[in-house]
Amino acid sequence: MSETEVIWQSSDYRFILTDEALFVWDTKKKDYQYLSDYMQITERFKDAETKEECCILTYATGYESSREQIELKGEQLQSNKIQELNKYGVAITQANKENVLAALLAMRKELPITKFYDYYGFRWDGNKSTIGFFGEKAWGFPDSENWMLASESRYNLHPSGSSETWWNMYREHIQGSRWLEFAVVMGLSSAIVGYLKLKEYDITNLFIHLVADSSKGKTTAAMLAMSVAGNPTTKKRGLVKTWQTTTNALLLQLENNHGIPVAFDELSMAPKGNLSDLLYSIADGTQKARATKNATLKATKNWYLTLISTGEVSIFSKVSKNTGLQVRIMELDVAFTDNATQAEAIKNVITKHYGHVMPDFIQGLYDRGLEHIDNVYEEEQKLCLAVLEDSALKQRLANRLAILTTKAKLMNEQWGLELDMENLRKQLVANETSIVDARSMEERALDDIISEAIQNQAYYHAPKTTNIIKTQFHGYVEVKGEQLVLSVLKQVCEDALTVRGKYQDMAIIAKAWKKAGYLQTEKDKTGKRKSVALNSEERVRMPFYELHVPQEYAQYFTVLGVSQEIAPSGLMTYTRQSNVTFPEVDIDEELEGF
Repeated sequence: MSETEVIWQSSDYRFILTDEALFVWDTKKKDYQYLSDYMQITERFKDAETKEECCILTYATGYESSREQIELKGEQLQSNKIQELNKYGVAITQANKENVLAALLAMRKELPITKFYDYYGFRWDGNKSTIGFFGEKAWGFPDSENWMLASESRYNLHPSGSSETWWNMYREHIQGSRWLEFAVVMGLSSAIVGYLKLKEYDITNLFIHLVADSSKGKTTAAMLAMSVAGNPTTKKRGLVKTWQTTTNALLLQLENNHGIPVAFDELSMAPKGNLSDLLYSIADGTQKARATKNATLKATKNWYLTLISTGEVSIFSKVSKNTGLQVRIMELDVAFTDNATQAEAIKNVITKHYGHVMPDFIQGLYDRGLEHIDNVYEEEQKLCLAVLEDSALKQRLANRLAILTTKAKLMNEQWGLELDMENLRKQLVANETSIVDARSMEERALDDIISEAIQNQAYYHAPKTTNIIKTQFHGYVEVKGEQLVLSVLKQVCEDALTVRGKYQDMAIIAKAWKKAGYLQTEKDKTGKRKSVALNSEERVRMPFYELHVPQEYAQYFTVLGVSQEIAPSGLMTYTRQSNVTFPEVDIDEELEGF
């Protein structure tokens, strides 16, 4: 071959590539021979979720040295597929296809892999040894520079404008205005929610409803909160969504989000139907169970984040009273902006300059060490507990409020903003204690055990299921008429509510449940003994609390998502949680006096 610049050579020297052509070594002629016109694998990608690979093939078209690019799926780089690239004008023939394929595979092997993703926030790596954060780019991994947000991602997190302009706006219009400062805290707190949930702290999503008339700046506050992470509008995949959509479409906007804030504007436009069900699902971060056409269960998605809602009426005026939402949703009825001029000035900046603050904050977390979040959060929990009045909800409220005060403290540390931490705690405590419903103990305990069951539903079976593993069994779940019947093992229930929970006496709770009509028991008892089939020959009687609750909870149990023909057989398909420990049950001891 004539002398020309080699731009690539295979590690075994079998192939070389120039700007004009691909050559292969001829062992007989002891020289490189022409194989095809120029073609080269220039980029290699892997879907971080599905593990599927694709690559970019750049090739000569044969017309005035022009170049084209096409995307190749992994399965196209096979002997029986490669010649199909002819239809794109790639110079592959029956005679050269085997050598061309070998050259392309060699090129692909030598390229670094760029992993693209369409999930967000904090996540463990595959070995659960490293925590990464996924936003407009990735943090936390040695090869973070080789991770890339998918081009068709749901959120527009690409920074726009300048960070300096955003901070100038903050100093002029936000600093010193406590509720506008809090709007920024809300937006950045989403990352803290994602991290703490990943570390298995006892928290739920931050669901904050801003209620006020149109002159108090609630929409401006929501947009300001979103501007820290990305596009704060409803356009071009912005982080501000609208309640005016279907339930499924709304929840799809949240799936696999573990740290990026999302806002839904104008609650009055929410989907028609049972709003309580939708809000419950959003707040707990879990979609309802769904089955495929052949009755196998779809994997459920989750989300851990801060979600901001806006509306001109209280969210609690639109929901039923028995769903536990009043301890899951924070509501703020305050004036965020002083006047329309201030609101307009803020919007003019944040719609053009956004997406800079959260990446800067995340980088600061990694520079300091993520364990610092744990330390600050645990300290803030204690401070919030100290200013909350005693109640059965005290710990839950402290856990929630500490997320926000943790975020504010971290902002002070990183940027020296001088947010008034003591006053913020007092304001949040005063707001929460004035809104949270003082429901009866039995309703709070019922709500807690239902939530516990939903979180650990892989260990609940349909009645008549056989071959149950005793140490991996929490109870039964079924629908009877208009109610969901949740039969929880006595020890599992007591462990959740009194050992790990906030209640002191299970007997008092059980009596209250029975009096309220939730608990069905044997005569003069607080529970029921049921026969559990460990296998086809062995059955044991075990003590349960049999709870009859509203059927609205049924949608959250995947075991009820299979067909009625399959359910009794025990052939359910579901994913077990790996972080659950099971107490050994002494049947004789448990049955004594039950």
